[in-house]
Amino acid sequence: MRILAISDIHGDIQALDILEKFVDKYKPNLLIICGDVADSGTVSETETILNEIKRIIETFFVVPGNCDNKNFSEIVPKEVNLHESIKRYNNIEFLGFGGSNITPFNTNIEFEESFIESKLESLFSKVGDTRKSILVTHCPPKDTSIDVVTSGLHVGSLAIRKIIRKYQPALNLCGHIHEIRGADKIGDTLIINVGNLPKGEATLINIETKGNGLQISYNFL
Repeated sequence: MRILAISDIHGDIQALDILEKFVDKYKPNLLIICGDVADSGTVSETETILNEIKRIIETFFVVPGNCDNKNFSEIVPKEVNLHESIKRYNNIEFLGFGGSNITPFNTNIEFEESFIESKLESLFSKVGDTRKSILVTHCPPKDTSIDVVTSGLHVGSLAIRKIIRKYQPALNLCGHIHEIRGADKIGDTLIINVGNLPKGEATLINIETKGNGLQISYNFL
């Protein structure tokens, strides 16, 4: 299975030209959007971006970012909305949680760490084999190489880190931190900050089921 992962569109309709080129070239089976579809968070902006994405590629899952509309789950069709949800694709379970931990900027979708942890605990309790699952979040886990802002502070989520450490999903796809795209690991879990689409960044992931887990390779685009 070939997954194309993007993040942080922030309402930039021109950035979808970049997405279309990636889809035409790499022909992914599935697109994952790790949040911040919109910038102003308006309903019209959200719908415009998602309708254009639907034109480019039919099969995708999306979680909201902290800048998205507070009523994201009421705007986005249920079949593509992965927030606080589990969806099965190609015999792999995808779990999603969007928004971010608390920021200094009072953005639209922010949660206390205890809330994030409780919601993720609930999701993972419904998964059969977490080693064959993929966690999609907007925010990266804290204290990794991919949650560092320009000042040098680690601003990721402690709850996401704790849950990954406990349940060891095969992969965590995230965005949120524009300054750095890259990969890290927590235990056996591969974590990828997939990059900022308006900067021309995306990540291509190839996944095969192998034994008791998933074999994963990736390329930054």
